[in-house]
Amino acid sequence: MGQIAPSSAGIYASRVRPYTELAGLEQIVLESSWVRGWQEWSRGFSVDVEAALTTQHRSWRPRRAGEIESYLRVQIVFREPDDVEWVHPPSQPAMDAAGERDWGNIDRFEWDDRQFELELGAGLVRVTGSLPEVLELGDIEQVE
Repeated sequence: MGQIAPSSAGIYASRVRPYTELAGLEQIVLESSWVRGWQEWSRGFSVDVEAALTTQHRSWRPRRAGEIESYLRVQIVFREPDDVEWVHPPSQPAMDAAGERDWGNIDRFEWDDRQFELELGAGLVRVTGSLPEVLELGDIEQVE
């Protein structure tokens, strides 16, 4: 298969699919989730997320005091990608009221065959490779 030409919007010309068609992300709302960070290493790339759950997700629970959504810590892992390209390099994070780094949301996550484009609040990354794996790390209170 030849390389997919970017459209004027910056992603692929045809067959663009939403992240909700990826296994493990069907009942997660990334636009309402929080990026906790990311890791890039020689054999992979991952994004750590406090994922906002839909009521259909098996781990959904009523919101706790102070929460906007029901959250679950997940990691979106691309194992042995062919390429990881920061189209727009990450910016410096904001600091939240608790003094923690705030990388924002995943504003957009679209994919086409072997190309995945994630627009993080901090930058835009394009990953080429196999489908990502979504690891559920647990309820936010249990993880922290």
